[in-house]
Order: sequence, then structure tokens, then C-alpha cells
Amino acid sequence: MACQNVLFFIAAILSFGIATAHECYVCTNQAGNEGKCTKTVALCEYEEESCMTTVGWGSQPGWRLGVPMAHFVSKECATDAQCEERQRQDEPLCTRISYEDWRCTSCCKGDRCNYYVIDGASSHRALPLVLAAAAVAVLLHHVV
Repeated sequence: MACQNVLFFIAAILSFGIATAHECYVCTNQAGNEGKCTKTVALCEYEEESCMTTVGWGSQPGWRLGVPMAHFVSKECATDAQCEERQRQDEPLCTRISYEDWRCTSCCKGDRCNYYVIDGASSHRALPLVLAAAAVAVLLHHVV
């Protein structure tokens, strides 16, 4: 009987750890938000509470005159502290000026919350936009 209780306790602890883990889309320096960035998913570590997305605009390494500028997207699992630090580091670079290199980082919480890329918008600024869009959709559904 004691052995069953121990096994039940271990199973409960393991299932709790699995249940609280979440998934994020992951990719590194992809040319846009497609392919790997929308198809590759990682199970985050327990302490990685957020999904972090970094969007950059610039030329590829080895820049020369005439090389076209392009977007680069990276996504990963991260702790809240890592997200806050990266956002703080990227804040002065997040200009979105088309003729300059720039980089913006955003973080979100929840399973696969980083599917879409919102250039430089933090999850706090993006949430009202998502809620407003949902409200408009509900209103339009009831009108039609």
C-alpha cells in the first residue's frame, strides 16, 4: 500500500510539471514569419514562462552597397527575466525606420502565443488590439 502511495505521489508530481509546461514556436534568423517560424514548436522548460519573438530589419552580415534589406525573425522559449532584459536592450534599436537596421523584441505567455509577429509590440500593447478585434467580430456576427 505504501508503495502505491509513493508511485501515485511521483506520478502526480510528474504530471503537474508536464501540465504546467507550455509550447512556443522556435526559429533563428529566418527571412520572415513562415516556414520554420510557424511550423517548429518546442516544449519549454518549466522556468521558461514566456515565448519571445525578435524581429529585425537590415542587411545580411557582410553588408555591401546594393545588398537588399530584409526582415529577420527569431522565436524561442524564455524566462520572464530574459524577456524583460532583451526588451530593455532592444528598446533603443526598435525604431522601425526603413533605411536603418532595427530590432524589436516582444514576449507573450500561453501555448504557442508567438505564432504571429507584431513588430515590436509588447504583449501589453497587443492585447487591447486583439480584444478590440474580437469584439468587432462578435458585433458583426450578431448584425449579420
